[in-house]
Amino acid sequence: MPTAKIREITRRANEGIKEKVRQARKDKRHVGLVVVELVLTAFILVSVLFLFDPSLSFPGAEKLPWQLKLFLFLCALAIVVKLYSYTSDFRSAKK
Repeated sequence: MPTAKIREITRRANEGIKEKVRQARKDKRHVGLVVVELVLTAFILVSVLFLFDPSLSFPGAEKLPWQLKLFLFLCALAIVVKLYSYTSDFRSAKK
């Protein structure tokens, strides 16, 4: 990829970030929504780590069948989706 293209992509990304920061200064709810999204994303990430890496999971997790781990992961995902749905009013008002 030519360096001019990379510079253009970087410039556009920086402009987008600056615009988002300006919007956040105007409406503090944007910051709250981003924080909520980051927390929910971290929750999903931790669930995936527990699902696929038993060494990071709670003691005795190696003994649990994969079906139960998958069920627990799907429950965690359902909780995230439910919590995220509470922000739908704000997301629609934001546009």
